[in-house]
Amino acid sequence: MAEIIFLNLEKTDSNFVDCVYNQKSDLRRIVRRMPVAARPSVKYVNATDEIGIHNTIVSATKILHIAGHGSYFGTIASSGSKSGPQLHRLKKFADYLESRNEYLDLDCVILDSCYSAGLPWRIQLQRLIGPKREMIIIGSSLGLPFSQAEEFFANFYGALLAKKLPTRKTALFERIYDSFNEAQGNYISEHDWWSKLRITTLRNDQN
Repeated sequence: MAEIIFLNLEKTDSNFVDCVYNQKSDLRRIVRRMPVAARPSVKYVNATDEIGIHNTIVSATKILHIAGHGSYFGTIASSGSKSGPQLHRLKKFADYLESRNEYLDLDCVILDSCYSAGLPWRIQLQRLIGPKREMIIIGSSLGLPFSQAEEFFANFYGALLAKKLPTRKTALFERIYDSFNEAQGNYISEHDWWSKLRITTLRNDQN
């Protein structure tokens, strides 16, 4: 399984597509400059239908980066040239996994989407975590400008992949937080203010 999965849901909004292309190019460049033995496995997926999106998400094992238009109330949009725009409710996905006693088994979800750091998202995302497990969530407060997403994640992945990803969960969590803080610090130094990106760890303390 790939250590990093980059899932793009948007294929028709030209500005969004350009932003995702630039982000993927930055990530490829960062991985290529690593020693071969230290490079993480990375998978790039475009999916606009519900089955493809579901299968990609549940297959992720370490870091999942999802790019798509988000709304405050916990929906994310996909759009393909044939299917047109579709809204996907996070609650529906959480209901599905919970009813089958199936949960996400990964360490970090990056929501490259507007409003994805809001309470409605966190409530549903917490339901996706298995009992006694935790998961890092990176999302956006309010709207996320394309240029800000590109700049922030280039710095984030640059710091995250400065060396081989740790295998231990505690070390990986620490690396992710350190990389986030470094990217946020770089953004502050360039723009005199924080980016819209926020980080938190969600825990499921149920037995």
